[in-house]
Amino acid sequence: MQLSPPLRAAAWSCALLVAACATHRTADDAEAPRKRPHAVRVFEAPQGTLRVEEVETPRAPKPRALELVEPATQTVLWAFAFDGKVDVLWAPDGAAFAINEWIGDGIAVLTVVETRPPNHSYLLNELVPQDAHVTDNEQVWVEGQRWVDPRHLELRVRSRGKRDPEGFERSLVYAVGGSVTDR
Repeated sequence: MQLSPPLRAAAWSCALLVAACATHRTADDAEAPRKRPHAVRVFEAPQGTLRVEEVETPRAPKPRALELVEPATQTVLWAFAFDGKVDVLWAPDGAAFAINEWIGDGIAVLTVVETRPPNHSYLLNELVPQDAHVTDNEQVWVEGQRWVDPRHLELRVRSRGKRDPEGFERSLVYAVGGSVTDR
């Protein structure tokens, strides 16, 4: 599906807003105990001390959420509502994970979450170089590929549109909590 520049800008803004709506819960704002929803998919941390669960949620308009859960207590440490398809890539030491979220056919959003409080999250779409390959194409995908080591994520930026009708691809590396650089 090709989006016109105004629709692409609106979709991009919506994607950034969705990613920014991730929530963080602490013991101070914990709600009364409730039965946790059944996990549709589970992404275990390498050491098994944490996991990310994909759950169905009654929250409109997003039908699913990812929840960072401490299995021993079933405490939800962080939650992220979404409406596309997702995949989770854990860092080798379990100190962070990456969420690839595909929103329709023309946009992919990459978020990295640190698992240690205060559970900082970083929207990598905002950190990739905003050159003409990103700003002048209608379809843009920012996707995590693999963890190079516990603090560095290899990512790929792909785009296609009027600027690059045959497509464009670039490999980058993200330092957690820092910047995105060329690979």
